[in-house]
Amino acid sequence: MVSGSVYAQMDTAFIKTTHLFSVKGNESLYLDQYAAREQLAQPAPCVIFVFGGAFARGSRDVPKYMPYFNYLVQNEYTVVSIDYRLGLKEAS
Repeated sequence: MVSGSVYAQMDTAFIKTTHLFSVKGNESLYLDQYAAREQLAQPAPCVIFVFGGAFARGSRDVPKYMPYFNYLVQNEYTVVSIDYRLGLKEAS
């Protein structure tokens, strides 16, 4: 699955695309890619963003992260924000 949207914040717009990157059991994991339109056609440095939450809570696309992502995109980075499985596995 790939979806796209444009997010405008501050004085810059960036492109957000969402990709399904893994399925574990009945859980789908996604990543969001944030880049300037001109960055999509050429290589760029990339920051992989992993949200905090102690593997218990959180989300890859909380609105409070957008100014940070926008700052990085304005400085010619691509940002990839990823899902991960929440909840620690039970000990065997």
